[in-house]
Amino acid sequence: MISQIPSENEGVFSGGNADDNRRLIEQKSVKGLILNHSGNRRDSLYERDSSLNQVLCKLAKNKGVVFFIDLGEFLKEDNLKSRAKVLSRFIQNIFLFNKFGNEVRVVVPKGMSKEDVRALLTVLGMPTDMIKKALN
Repeated sequence: MISQIPSENEGVFSGGNADDNRRLIEQKSVKGLILNHSGNRRDSLYERDSSLNQVLCKLAKNKGVVFFIDLGEFLKEDNLKSRAKVLSRFIQNIFLFNKFGNEVRVVVPKGMSKEDVRALLTVLGMPTDMIKKALN
């Protein structure tokens, strides 16, 4: 499920699973990747299948690829268990972004204030300097 975002954001793609994301990151024309946290995936006790891993983070850092987190995915989930899974995948990816120093941007849904987004990202474990960069 790889699709390109409209032409105003040239080089930004919507990602899929870890293999699809790796193929995308290895391409020269990719500037950004929107991570997909929802969906039915196999999560283990210590690791979430969030379509991102340390290899992809290192590769993206070297290529200068920006990751996008869509907070709308969390709000669209009706089931509380699904919301919890999406949040756990957010937390794991934020940990990886912080560890490997990846550039992150946050897609804020309509009706959500910047203060609410900052509070949510802080609770999920994102450092304040990364939050400032992500919201610009």
